[in-house]
Amino acid sequence: AASDFEQVFYYAEDYHQQYLAKPGARPYCSAQPQEVPLPPYSEWAPADFSEEARERHAPKLPEAFWDKHAPTPHCVIRAPHDP
Repeated sequence: AASDFEQVFYYAEDYHQQYLAKPGARPYCSAQPQEVPLPPYSEWAPADFSEEARERHAPKLPEAFWDKHAPTPHCVIRAPHDP
């Protein structure tokens, strides 16, 4: 409960809540991409994953997508945001 904390916490205004999940939101690259590619999933997937878990957590987009659309340093995703 809020009373468990010494410092009072206030939620931001509604328009700040879940910003990227809202219709019309313009995503941005706050992660500052470093242009360091990941090795293939098969090399870093947890060894103790079952075959079903490996498939479920495998990348969903092909490498060709990332070759064309990978983020770059200081990028802003420029896409239409009309409904």
